[in-house]
Amino acid sequence: MNDEWWHLNDTVRQAGRRFEGATETALPVGPVRSVGFARALVSAFFVLLCAGGAVAAAPEVQVRASASPAQLTLADVFQYTIEITGAAAPNAQPQPPDFEALGLQVLSGPRMQQSINIINNVPSVSASYSWTLRPTREGAFEIPSVPVVVGRGQTLQTNAVRVTVVAAGTPPPSVAQDLQGEPVLSARSGNPNIDRQLEGRLFLRAVADKTEAYVGEQITLRYEWYQAEGLPVVGYEFESRPAYKGFLTETLYQPARGQLQFQSKVIGNTRFEVAPIEVVALFATKSGPTSIPAMSMIASLRVQSAGRRRSFFDDPFFDDFFDDPFGRRTVQARLTARPISLRILPLPTENRPANFSGTVGEWTMTASLDRTEVRQYDLVTLRIQFSGKGKADAISAPVLPNLQGLQRFKEQSSTEMANSATEAGGSKTFEFFLRAIEPGDLTIPPVEYAIFNPASKRYEILKSQPLALRVTPVPKSDQPVVQVFTPARTETGEAGMSPVVELQRNIEYIQTTGFLQRPWLAQPLYTRAGFLLFQLIPILLVAVSYVVRRRRDRLEGDVAWARRRSARSAAAKRLRQARRHLSAAESARFFEELNRALRQFVADMLNQSAAGITAEQIARALEARGADSEEIAEMLSLIETCESARYAAGAAGPGEMQRAYDRALDLIDRLARRLKG
Repeated sequence: MNDEWWHLNDTVRQAGRRFEGATETALPVGPVRSVGFARALVSAFFVLLCAGGAVAAAPEVQVRASASPAQLTLADVFQYTIEITGAAAPNAQPQPPDFEALGLQVLSGPRMQQSINIINNVPSVSASYSWTLRPTREGAFEIPSVPVVVGRGQTLQTNAVRVTVVAAGTPPPSVAQDLQGEPVLSARSGNPNIDRQLEGRLFLRAVADKTEAYVGEQITLRYEWYQAEGLPVVGYEFESRPAYKGFLTETLYQPARGQLQFQSKVIGNTRFEVAPIEVVALFATKSGPTSIPAMSMIASLRVQSAGRRRSFFDDPFFDDFFDDPFGRRTVQARLTARPISLRILPLPTENRPANFSGTVGEWTMTASLDRTEVRQYDLVTLRIQFSGKGKADAISAPVLPNLQGLQRFKEQSSTEMANSATEAGGSKTFEFFLRAIEPGDLTIPPVEYAIFNPASKRYEILKSQPLALRVTPVPKSDQPVVQVFTPARTETGEAGMSPVVELQRNIEYIQTTGFLQRPWLAQPLYTRAGFLLFQLIPILLVAVSYVVRRRRDRLEGDVAWARRRSARSAAAKRLRQARRHLSAAESARFFEELNRALRQFVADMLNQSAAGITAEQIARALEARGADSEEIAEMLSLIETCESARYAAGAAGPGEMQRAYDRALDLIDRLARRLKG
């Protein structure tokens, strides 16, 4: 009897896949939606149970949350899972917590899995939703209970989950004394054998030049990559970068074109290849304890395939072995730099100048005029420049003293960065545009500006030298006059007056008549054909919008048509993915991707699920849609070639792989044209 129920279970599960797709789905981060075919699966099982004469009650819905592992280091990740058991499990809607607010970074998920089992003729339906998370600090993390909607108006709560992030162990003896005791996190691949060999031989370091600084004082943060000489690292990429919340930043160094620059360095009894990854100058914007989140990277390592040698790291014939392209595979390891705890001090209140505006750094100030002698009513530019070390673009404008005989118009500023390998710096220039009103010898008083110098830990007053300006008078005939005009009329019939400044008497006034050289330029716009054609553009835009909207509505309403429309482009992307593995070393991966592209293309064109579809089903479906026998035979031959090459003992050659790729590309093009209707 149990064998019969298992057979029925498999039959109904295949039917569910045929209509709705695979039962394991990668979902975007956010609220989880219910699966559409769940009710059909559960109902089918209950009907089958009744037909077999079994009498059993559906199990009560239960929810549970778990974390695995519950104890880890910052170099590790863990799985947080919400599991729902009972008839309503596929329709359940768990509401995940705000992981970021808890100090956890989401690397992937949620990922949903479903299963239906029959034990003693009683069906058991379960669904699980899992997230891959990475902690951003050490300590205890408590993920609170979350609500799970399991039915109409019924909401259950999961249990709270506690995860502990412990400090990494003491670095192995191979790490030099200057790193002993330092919190170095070795790379983690998920394979215990490989992780033991990577211990102390592949890691990231985050080093800050100081852990205590004032608000606005520079903290230089340096990230470095360490790999023992001889490790088969073949690639790297960033997984996550710190957000530097609460800091202004200035990047001092990044690798050119993303290529790490390695230098050999002997540490203890091990020779390392060391490369700087990033150097950042940080400037805190508020006081208090804070931390720099962890940075993580992914390293790709070429390792020996299973069933060959036990270890490749300590093998003296290591290099000879890797001359064989068929005996190696690539694994990924995660490198994590430990977060850095900082203490940001507020700026002292003692002896703080009244005119202090918040500028921090080692700065000097100079003031100058663009010229020292001008005519009366001309403009002169006062430049005040700050140079030194610090965040240059954070310097605020100075307050000018009382400028006797000068009228201030406007100001502007510009910043030039001049960063070194370890320090941020540069200059910022403020330009004030002044007009000389009074003739004679004028003096611009010294400009004073208060800063806080973190090197001396005290406030300093920057003071410029006084500037002399000679203003020569202009004849009365050349002095600006104030003319007025307004449509209003006085009692005598003359125009009323409102002030308009005229700077010079020899200004050429704008002509209002006789300025058109070609009579046709004076014609009204509505009489020109080009202007009328221009008015058709809004109508064309409306028409295009209507067509686009109609197409979008059909894509959303007709799933089969939408899948057929996108089948060719989706297959092209999968073929490109297969082409990346077009080498003898990766023949199995190539044929696996090629097989997936062919099966998924047929499934999209026929609006079926690619999961579990057999060659016979493909042949019948293509024949029903009008494909000719030659195309069907070609499709089955290609699928058989892919299956054989994937599991054959020997790898296919590049020529055979290229021919299979060309055949698949040509066949997909022909079927796309034939089955598009």
